[in-house]
Amino acid sequence: MRDYDANNKLMQIEPRNPIYLGQKLELCSGAKDIEITVERIVDEKGKEMEQIHGGLHTCWIPYDEAPAEFSILREQINEFDPSSVELSMESIES
Repeated sequence: MRDYDANNKLMQIEPRNPIYLGQKLELCSGAKDIEITVERIVDEKGKEMEQIHGGLHTCWIPYDEAPAEFSILREQINEFDPSSVELSMESIES
């Protein structure tokens, strides 16, 4: 997160990976993680976009309040549940 526009309720981000409409992201502030869905992407010139690729540029996405200092956005990753894994020795024994 680079900046926040309180008048338009947009946070400026510098993506390192592609971001697209409908994508679920986590805003990590240290105190808590907040799930957000990308509803809008606006480039540096004010043009609305469906997706933006990572690189050396910024864009704006909606957020209702100024994020905490040093907050980062990351792609939401499903938690791993080890109890859902079934182990088998079948291929080792063959």
